[in-house]
Amino acid sequence: MFPAITHAVANKVLFGAHQLASPLQRGVQRLLSGPREVIFEFKRGPAAGYKFSCLSSHKYFFVREDYEHDLLRPIESMVRPDSVVFDIGAHFGFWAIVFSRLCPRGKVFAFEPSPENRSRLLRNIAMNSIENIHIVPFAASDRIGASHLSGDGSMAKIGDGAENIETTTLDEFCKGNPVPDMMLIDVEGHAGEVLRGASGIFARRFVPMICEIHSESELKAVRVKAERLSIIGSFSRFPYRAVALSPEILTPNSPAI
Repeated sequence: MFPAITHAVANKVLFGAHQLASPLQRGVQRLLSGPREVIFEFKRGPAAGYKFSCLSSHKYFFVREDYEHDLLRPIESMVRPDSVVFDIGAHFGFWAIVFSRLCPRGKVFAFEPSPENRSRLLRNIAMNSIENIHIVPFAASDRIGASHLSGDGSMAKIGDGAENIETTTLDEFCKGNPVPDMMLIDVEGHAGEVLRGASGIFARRFVPMICEIHSESELKAVRVKAERLSIIGSFSRFPYRAVALSPEILTPNSPAI
């Protein structure tokens, strides 16, 4: 139903940075009698054969296995079959289930503080009988305690909104769990707090990571942990598609900053 060329067109037309994107999304949902729950199966890539639950309004449904495809090469370079991976801001678990395939003898810790997101994350894990993904029901931050979350799906922000959540630090979490070999961080501007809460880990060794950057202040906080950053995709405006913090695995033509 959605071949690769359609995925690219859907991503640009429905989710691109232009004024017609939102009206077009609403129009498509009217045609689909949505937003409504959909379950589809990935046809190719590392998640091939896995089923996935989301809403008909989510980018996952339209882009499918091509979702954030430009991250796949550096991720495959970072993750070994026995790696420990932290997926921080896991949402519905797209990358978590990809990681589960890439590290079949390892572990994936999916940090997701939103009960609503966790419910669908749990469903996607259960539908595929995945055993090496461990859900962490806390927000990674720079302190342990209570906070709030805005109720805005994948764009939810920590410290904003009315939903009560619990926070922990990666340093505290790793007192009883293995230190990650790789981290994927997409927390809508909260990466600085995540990394400050991992100061003890980084004092011992550098952890390769990919991090989505939403502002100059977040970029500055990330720079503290890595001397060199390189952008995957365009960096003409925020958010950057992603920043890889391990120069030796960067894709060709990824500009350093």
